[in-house]
Amino acid sequence: MDQRAKQLAALMGDSEAQQRLREIAQDYQTAQLKKLKETSEKEKKELQKILDRKRHNSISEAKSRERSKKDVELTEINRRHITESVNSIRRKKPQTHTNRSRTKQKTDPKLAQAGGQAGGVTRLHTVGETRRQEKAKGGHSDVGTK
Repeated sequence: MDQRAKQLAALMGDSEAQQRLREIAQDYQTAQLKKLKETSEKEKKELQKILDRKRHNSISEAKSRERSKKDVELTEINRRHITESVNSIRRKKPQTHTNRSRTKQKTDPKLAQAGGQAGGVTRLHTVGETRRQEKAKGGHSDVGTK
């Protein structure tokens, strides 16, 4: 640029050379500003793309964490349900056994009484039950043997 300006100054008079030199400097400045603006806009767009990708990645990670958290929560709910069910069944088992024993105690005399009236089938049932109860207690029963 300087050589051009000097050449122009030599060819033209001082005032015309200075005028032309100013025009060239303004054109050069305008071109540089235009390039700078284009570069700046390009970098801005690239930065926006990078930031947008980061945002999408963060959203994806958050959704993944939410899914993972939901899966963990669901697993925990299922585990708690199973534990509660097992504990409830374990608590219910002795109660059921007690109720069954009470029912047998109430109905066995009635069955025995009905067996004496109705005949052998009920008597065999009562004898079989008595033998099972005796075996469970650890003893032998001679009930029903002739």
